[in-house]
Amino acid sequence: MFTIVVTEKGGSQQRLDFDEAVATIGRVQGNQVMLPRGNVSKRHAKLELKEGAFFLSDLGSTNGTYVNGRRIAEPTRVYLGDKVYIGEFILGFEGHDGLEKESAAPAAATPESVAPAPVAPAPARKKPAPAPKPRAPAGPPKKAGPPKSKSPRKAREEAPTELPDLDGFDADGDTEARRSTVSSIPPDMEEMIRPAAPRPTAPKRPARARPQIELPDSDVGVAIELMLDELARQIKRIDRGNLPSQVEPGTAGRARIALRSLMEDLASGGKLPPDLEPGELFAKAFRAAVDLGPLASWLDDGDVHEIRIVRHDAIYLRRGGDWIEAPVGYPSAETLSEALRCLEAGIPGRDEDGLPGLARFRLEDGPLVLAALSPVASSGPSAVIHKDLAPRLDVAGAPVGSMAEDARSSLEDAIGARARIAVVGPSLPVRLSVLSDVVRLVPLDDVVVGVEDHPLLGLAGARRVGLAAHGLREGSSRAPVIGRLVSRAADMEPDWIAVAGTGWVDLPDVVACSAGRRGMIVDLPVGVRGGLDGALASAMAVTGVDVGPTGAASLLKSAFDVVVVAARTRVGKPAVRQIAATGLGVNGEWAPKAVYDGGAKG
Repeated sequence: MFTIVVTEKGGSQQRLDFDEAVATIGRVQGNQVMLPRGNVSKRHAKLELKEGAFFLSDLGSTNGTYVNGRRIAEPTRVYLGDKVYIGEFILGFEGHDGLEKESAAPAAATPESVAPAPVAPAPARKKPAPAPKPRAPAGPPKKAGPPKSKSPRKAREEAPTELPDLDGFDADGDTEARRSTVSSIPPDMEEMIRPAAPRPTAPKRPARARPQIELPDSDVGVAIELMLDELARQIKRIDRGNLPSQVEPGTAGRARIALRSLMEDLASGGKLPPDLEPGELFAKAFRAAVDLGPLASWLDDGDVHEIRIVRHDAIYLRRGGDWIEAPVGYPSAETLSEALRCLEAGIPGRDEDGLPGLARFRLEDGPLVLAALSPVASSGPSAVIHKDLAPRLDVAGAPVGSMAEDARSSLEDAIGARARIAVVGPSLPVRLSVLSDVVRLVPLDDVVVGVEDHPLLGLAGARRVGLAAHGLREGSSRAPVIGRLVSRAADMEPDWIAVAGTGWVDLPDVVACSAGRRGMIVDLPVGVRGGLDGALASAMAVTGVDVGPTGAASLLKSAFDVVVVAARTRVGKPAVRQIAATGLGVNGEWAPKAVYDGGAKG
């Protein structure tokens, strides 16, 4: 038996046990390991036990299979501790001798599918016939293996090819027969099957020197240079002498995966400098390695708060409260599309609702990207990049920047009472930023389960659990997946549930869950112009639930204690405009009591 440990990036982990010698990996049912994401091929890869060792093969997938950050083109042996990257998933292996390093386990011959051709004049090696199973424990078995003319030394050299018959695995799964064969080997035959001594040349797998680099405490430039040296060593298409390199999206994804692995190694070894914010360091290193065209300089420019790409030669930048036309653009729609695809390569959950080309994702240093590419974008690629969002929730100790002190004090009181808080506003980026800041006020000792349509909040920590609905839309971009996840999150009985990216179709389930428990922080996709009760009634009507403004006001009263209105300041930054306690007036009309009214000034 062996175990495959599957971890979704930023998500949950599962362990799958197998008795078979072959396990296929792919997106659809029929694979032993099913990874239901759009960037995983239907039949993506295969793990196979051959002659006592495990080999991973890519089955001609679109996005490739990576072992420890390197894309494989032929069957590659995997070991304990190796990381296999397939789409948004990381796979690890355990539970069998064939997964151990050659220095700790019997040496296994390379299977014929990956072994190089013998060099003349040595004759081609032939696979020896398997030793017959003894019929009775008494008496030595017949020596039907190597020919008598071969020396004991020659027999020992070829003995490892018989190890699959002794490891308890075969193509038919007859493990019990294998165990009986092993247990009945007489002592005088042990020398013939003993593994050969390790070969003088060390295997390539252990030669991982990534954690050996030492980053400076505060010099970002030197730190990035050291990371680029390591990245160029791992990926040959990253030209260290001519950075940033122009690469295709597949190589950009490999670069992101390799950098992420490097950051994990540095963090686990305690070598990540505390004075450098990991997301910013990662993003700067990626943009220094992969050529994104003018996008890279705009993302690095702290005075640029928003980027609006209408087409390749019509791009606008918001500096402060003013919009200006970018002085440069892209030569063609194709070069712009390539830059945007490189920007998103390797980021989990980037396809929105399973629609290819419609992407929503967050970069490592925080900006939210909404992009439309082929085949969705019929008029050419376009995108909007919001940079003034609250830090991701996986950034420990990040400040709460979207609210004044009075607003923060009011929300801290609401958090202390485990209130039900609704964040409203017409713009998702603004709501997401304010909701992130509200969640950041929750004590670290409280258990928080985050429910999202895409993994944008970056929930991480010992008491933080993230659930994301991307890729689970069951063929419909309007399937109420978030509503279903919210009910499952409630079954986990956490202290808090944070819901981001709610769609209109999710409103009935989300509101019903909030009405039945305490400790909710919910993103509601409704504005306040013309009245929140009327906006909620209209949104509910889209789902077939006709409650009218009076019924919507009652729902708000029963489901939420506090409403936070998110808006932009005059310079375009997200902020808390108002905070109100819910309430009903005469005739059941919506009558909130203002707790904070700071406007959206500044």
